[in-house]
Amino acid sequence: MFKSRRITSERFIAEFFETLTPGVIPREHFIDWGRIKLKCKEFEDVIEYFAELSPKNRSAIRQEIQDTLLSSDDPFHIIKGSFELLGHTNNYYVSDRDNADFSIVAGKIKNGVTEQATYIA
Repeated sequence: MFKSRRITSERFIAEFFETLTPGVIPREHFIDWGRIKLKCKEFEDVIEYFAELSPKNRSAIRQEIQDTLLSSDDPFHIIKGSFELLGHTNNYYVSDRDNADFSIVAGKIKNGVTEQATYIA
């Protein structure tokens, strides 16, 4: 029994399910296929790049991505496209271990800062 509500867990679960309502988004609008198609077109070259990467060990793949970033005229596009493929749609990435603003990192990579290319790869 939950002391705060003085009801059994079974009754709590039953009450919870009584409060659920069907979704308000029509099924045909739940996934924005048009937007997904536009993003796939926008990052088509990045998708092809990753599709063509040779299956190697993590270190070799990281090195290849680093080299690609350093030789690119537009590292921001590659970085942004890479994170889009991971489902991350912002222009920055923050986690418990990382904090990367794609514009700042891309600018440093464009100026030849190898450490930034290694970090983002």
